[in-house]
Amino acid sequence: MAIVTDSRQRLPPGPAAARVLKAILIVGLLLLAVWLFGNVLLLLFAGILLAVLLSAPARWLSERSGIGEGWCLAGVIAAALVTLVVLGFALAPQVIAQIGEVSRELPRALQGTVDALKATAIGKLLVSHLSEAGGQSLGALTEPILKSVSSLATALGSIVFVVVVGIYFAAAPGHYRRGLLRLVPSDRAGRVQEILQATGSTLKYFLYGRLLSMSVIAICSMLGLWVIGVPAPVALGLLAGVLSFVPYVGSAASGVPPFLLAFTQQPILGLWVIILYLGIHVLDGYILVPLVQRRMVHLLPAVTLTAQLILGILWGLLGIAVATPMAAALMTLIEMGYVEDVLHKEPRRIGAGRRADARR
Repeated sequence: MAIVTDSRQRLPPGPAAARVLKAILIVGLLLLAVWLFGNVLLLLFAGILLAVLLSAPARWLSERSGIGEGWCLAGVIAAALVTLVVLGFALAPQVIAQIGEVSRELPRALQGTVDALKATAIGKLLVSHLSEAGGQSLGALTEPILKSVSSLATALGSIVFVVVVGIYFAAAPGHYRRGLLRLVPSDRAGRVQEILQATGSTLKYFLYGRLLSMSVIAICSMLGLWVIGVPAPVALGLLAGVLSFVPYVGSAASGVPPFLLAFTQQPILGLWVIILYLGIHVLDGYILVPLVQRRMVHLLPAVTLTAQLILGILWGLLGIAVATPMAAALMTLIEMGYVEDVLHKEPRRIGAGRRADARR
């Protein structure tokens, strides 16, 4: 009789089983929403990134000047627009001319590279193999990217949506935060707010680090390509800086056009391009990134590449672009919401800046 009683006591009570089923239902509905509205959610996340990028300097100016944060935000937006206009007028003619030069020379450079490969036995075998199987593989690889930018109107509409949403989020972050906190129990609101603030700080320091890396990569690429004599150094340097926002994948892709242009001129020049880009990205990975990772989540290369692969397969170019900051935010949520609160393990050393922001 005692055995039967013990076995019954091991069975979960009715309320506990109901809570488990409710949690499973909620998770299932969330996954369904992500699957159905993934592109919209990614655009919202991109808007949050823009809001973090705008609100951080506005808050800094407001704290030190005593001016309202809204006015400081307007000043930051105006300064950004003026900077973009000035840079556009200063660089646009040269960049447009060099982009035209690249668009004319790149197909010729690609054909020259293929002809050079065909001159060797191994290259001939490789080119024949790629010509048979590469068409389908290339189509399968670019299909999700083409879906993401299927038309210019869609791309422009997405950019406008991100900018508008980002400005709204930056103008009144407290309203959205309070609305989100109303969805959690009152006894957990303080902890949830701390986690949200820590996640926002993670994104802030991530963006600061990436902007620094992008600027260094763009400048070093321009100077290096100009020194070794590769055509269109300004356009290719800007391309390298923009693409480096996506670690690993973007950095590798940015080296292909200058290598092709250089290789068709002189094979040794293509080798110098490889050495230049390797040196620039070693500088970025081993000097710049460690300096900023003291204030942000440290993402292992395997985690970053896995996030880019999954989001790229599901949502194309947009998924690849936001994969790394989204992985950084999820790492913070998992660390604080699950490892610390559920498993009750000691918090990891994640940088004084993010912890200080979370306690504000």
